[in-house]
Amino acid sequence: MKFREHDTFFIRKGWLHKGMKNVVMEPTVFMGNKGNPMDMLGMGANMVKSLRYWLQAVGLTSEPPHGKKYQELTKLGNIIYNNDKYVEEIGTLWLLQYKLTTNIDNATAWYYFFNEFNHNEFSRDDFVKQLDTYMFQINRQ
Repeated sequence: MKFREHDTFFIRKGWLHKGMKNVVMEPTVFMGNKGNPMDMLGMGANMVKSLRYWLQAVGLTSEPPHGKKYQELTKLGNIIYNNDKYVEEIGTLWLLQYKLTTNIDNATAWYYFFNEFNHNEFSRDDFVKQLDTYMFQINRQ
């Protein structure tokens, strides 16, 4: 389960296209094997880390769990890159939101909010407290 892997950066317009395009051109772009990722992507170090996270959280790319690290487009990533590479179609956006909100491993808070948290009115503290309780229950299993 992951929290705050996005380093407080939300998905910005054009990021997903930029990430997919660069992964296609150089699968190790985020690892720095063939140059500085900040220079290759034209963004700061924390933004590079965030983009790497968002690509995986919405299911566009994946990395092998062991061995040499690189990214590759998933089946969904290939479909979107070939048909809506700029991520502009409303259906693409809805699908990526669905992928994010069902990704319990990489987007745990998003998953919890959209699938488990059933409050109509709440404060930030209410949500955090309930998420903490949920995490405690999950970790006990």
